[in-house]
Amino acid sequence: IAIATVLLVHEFAHGFLLSSQGLRIKSVGGMLVVAIPGAFVEPDEKQLSKAPILKRLRMYAAGAFSNVLFALLCLLIIVLLIVPKPGAYVYAVAKNYPADNSGIAPGMRIYSIGGVEINTPEDFERFMSLTKPGENVRLVTSAGEMVVTLAQHPGVEGRGYLGVALISAFSRWNFVNPLFVLWTAMSELMGGNVFHPFVFEALVPWVVIDILKWIFVLNIGIGLFNLMPAVPLDGGYILRGILEKVVSEERAVQITRALSIVVLFIILANFLPYLW
Repeated sequence: IAIATVLLVHEFAHGFLLSSQGLRIKSVGGMLVVAIPGAFVEPDEKQLSKAPILKRLRMYAAGAFSNVLFALLCLLIIVLLIVPKPGAYVYAVAKNYPADNSGIAPGMRIYSIGGVEINTPEDFERFMSLTKPGENVRLVTSAGEMVVTLAQHPGVEGRGYLGVALISAFSRWNFVNPLFVLWTAMSELMGGNVFHPFVFEALVPWVVIDILKWIFVLNIGIGLFNLMPAVPLDGGYILRGILEKVVSEERAVQITRALSIVVLFIILANFLPYLW
């Protein structure tokens, strides 16, 4: 579903801009490749190449920007359908450490530890940074109270360790920040859980939130990727059109081609660590 929305929104935007600007569409179609849906809008390349630069720029920019705008619409719907829970919750428990041995499980809320109120993971980390191995601490959780003996921290000598990772909900206002929106998309794409049922109440079944989340992630990710200045991506053709306003068409093609090679090299270089 998410992949289908990326293609449909992208190609519909291209087609709409072609039609609205009086440019001919040679063909429109769909496809299914190994159960993955596809779509395409084929312009009249000869007519398009002779069209005014601004018309070409609008057409090439339409697909990627429509993906980004559609992604932001999905994000807005998600934010309206979830309600942040207060406090900090156990996200993961390390095996054979005090928390695991004491019955602490993912999804539990930690109200306090050692008499210190815990509202965020940062509150918990500040408290734990002052503890020692073998120290007894009293925890108040959503499952009740317990006294736990801390273990040695596996990475910090002389520091106590409970063996839990905590998460808490982000305020809705964070999503007003474009950088936070990009971080959210990257985090979800890499397996993070910004939108997690432990820390958010959903006004609809969580499967709806998950579908909207992936529509958001794929649309904004592919939309922004398409704006990279490299042919055959839309961003490459946008760059070529902009360059044609200051240099000759031939020179614009040469510059765009050279930059496309540089961008391709940068993309491949980012994958090298995973190939070793």
